[in-house]
Amino acid sequence: MVTIPNSCTALSCPTVPLSNGRNIPILGLGTSHVGGYSHEAVLCALQECGIRHIDTSKRNGCEEALGKAVVDSGVPREELWLTSKLWPLDYGYQSAKQACRDSCARLGVDYLDLYLMHWPDCMIPGASNHEVRAETWRALEELYDEGLCRAIGVSNFLIRHLNELKDRGGIVPHVNQVEFHPFQQPLELVEYCRKENIVFEGYCPLAKGQALTHPTIMALAQKYGRSASQICIRWSIQNGVVTIPKSTKPERVHENCQECGIRHIDTAKRYGCEEALGKAVVDSGVPREELWLTTKLWPGDYGYQSAKQACRDSCARLGVDYLDLYLMHWPDCMIPGASNHEVRAETWRALEELYDEGLCRAIGVSNFLIRHLNELKDRGGIVPHVNQVEFHPFQQPLELVEYCRKENIVFEGYCPLAKGQALTHPTIMALAQKYGHSASQICIRWSIQNGVVTIPKSTKPERVHENCQ
Repeated sequence: MVTIPNSCTALSCPTVPLSNGRNIPILGLGTSHVGGYSHEAVLCALQECGIRHIDTSKRNGCEEALGKAVVDSGVPREELWLTSKLWPLDYGYQSAKQACRDSCARLGVDYLDLYLMHWPDCMIPGASNHEVRAETWRALEELYDEGLCRAIGVSNFLIRHLNELKDRGGIVPHVNQVEFHPFQQPLELVEYCRKENIVFEGYCPLAKGQALTHPTIMALAQKYGRSASQICIRWSIQNGVVTIPKSTKPERVHENCQECGIRHIDTAKRYGCEEALGKAVVDSGVPREELWLTTKLWPGDYGYQSAKQACRDSCARLGVDYLDLYLMHWPDCMIPGASNHEVRAETWRALEELYDEGLCRAIGVSNFLIRHLNELKDRGGIVPHVNQVEFHPFQQPLELVEYCRKENIVFEGYCPLAKGQALTHPTIMALAQKYGHSASQICIRWSIQNGVVTIPKSTKPERVHENCQ
């Protein structure tokens, strides 16, 4: 049986999973109340750049105009991620619920993808901030339960404010949106949010323009052949922060959107192309620090000493000093007479040491089942950062996916096109025709919408272009 969601959209922008299973695009377009809206810029973002994440608020005063831009763009509602915010003057149980409905009406939509409390402090004379926050959050929880908000969160909240909501025992905010740029890095708050599974979203990534003339940022821009704004946006995204630069100029929107290019390459010793891939990386001119390189340890090299040597050999073939991710390729070893359990433990110990030495920036496994993952977890060392498994419409190991999410193991899917079988399936072909995409784009979007890191392969440049649209 093939089960595919009803929305398929531009594939170029990665998403970040929320704690409720929904996925927010990591790059969006922001608006503000001080000259922060342009109909032309929004249309450019939606129609030309593939942006599907728009952030606004009642305070910004442009919800109605933004709703018109969405209609004019022709982009279906189900392809969009729309965020709005509740202004503190509307805090309180009844007023918060009404304000949300009013925002939906101005935007011309039936629901919001994300609704945020704009600030921790209320603006209600004589009222307790603590009590008003609790009352307002209760209203947002009910709006979430009613489906009027697909996700709820906060903006500009500090750790103490987040703890206060957490201690209520209800829904923990899905998102905390805070100012984040090179001159304002609330790293303790970022770390707290990651620990509590609250997605950290950053506004003002260009520091209200100050970053664009900073000598260090300008020097980096010159070094890497980028603009200063692209350097700041890339830095924010590389920190795992959902980033919402704002601009009223279409040319700036285009410039800002170029920071979601493919930088993730997956290979393995088994494939026999590490050396050729290393040459391609050099020929591309892309700096090593911008790339994410994954390779895998073949079971014939399992064991403590052989695993460590195999990693060094892969690095040498690739021409790099470190790997971003190193995976055990299969749970079973290929060592005659050896215990799979013992060899896995010995090999994983080697990977843990490679990680501690910095030769691998992350370590994980491939094709492991829950029992294999539990085995490594029970050792008390590092839990795998990633589990890479075959994942496509005809193979959906949902129990394994859920286990990985629960254990904070990133689930990565290979063969998203089911080795080509999906490209001629009637359901997928019908969806491709309906949404004006190729069958491969439908499958890749489906995988991404399931929160799965997705690695389609192709030897044809035109297919690579297609897959990245």
